[in-house]
Amino acid sequence: MMNAKEMIQVNRLLRQREEIYADILESEEKIQEALGGHYPMPKPPEVPSIFRSPKKSKKKRAKAKQIRKLKSAVENAFRITFVLNEEERQDYVRDVRLVRRLQSFNIPFFTLKKVETVKISSNECVDVIDIVYINS
Repeated sequence: MMNAKEMIQVNRLLRQREEIYADILESEEKIQEALGGHYPMPKPPEVPSIFRSPKKSKKKRAKAKQIRKLKSAVENAFRITFVLNEEERQDYVRDVRLVRRLQSFNIPFFTLKKVETVKISSNECVDVIDIVYINS
């Protein structure tokens, strides 16, 4: 079992990894936009953590309310609650673009359940400020 310091370090690295993936997706979308159509992107190299699941037909979801940015004076992170591979988890994210991307995911092994804005103090106390998204 990890201690608190190790968990914080792992969570920071995972957030950094997620932000990099979000930046890659954003770059690909900008390329598509700039060219005004489809551009055949080369397949990215596989990373060890990727696992394949059978493809299912994509169902259109109703567009969800967009998650707002943090209010810098009182909020410094989002606490996201999600289900990944049937296990409920929580993490802290600062980038609203990443939270919005997670909200739009339509994959069978991931469900975003709740997004809260929080204030994390220097002594690692977490105060919930607002609930900005609940998946009902």
